[in-house]
Amino acid sequence: MVLAETMNTLGAVASSPAFARMLQECSPHDVRRGLLDCLAKFLQVIAVLRRGSSGGEQFINAEPTIQEMQRRVTQWQPDNQQVHELTEQARVCLNAMGINTPPGGWDALAEM
Repeated sequence: MVLAETMNTLGAVASSPAFARMLQECSPHDVRRGLLDCLAKFLQVIAVLRRGSSGGEQFINAEPTIQEMQRRVTQWQPDNQQVHELTEQARVCLNAMGINTPPGGWDALAEM
């Protein structure tokens, strides 16, 4: 469940229109707090996967990109609304997990 939630959340951030809508529907500070919570849970899952005997390699290999996303979200000041950096890093994270850019690009997800 944590894996699916994280991928869905990163997918929303990776789509500029979806992320903009998220920031309009919720307080940017709440969005920031939710992102940090989601990323922290995901990193905990990666730690468990790393201790396991097999499986989850794509998530373990994506750990550095997730940590970078966490760092960027931590430093993000929601009041300044500069979200392009987060959108780009979310795309990098998804690609690192083996999720390819969808047909039409990430921004096309907002139209679905």
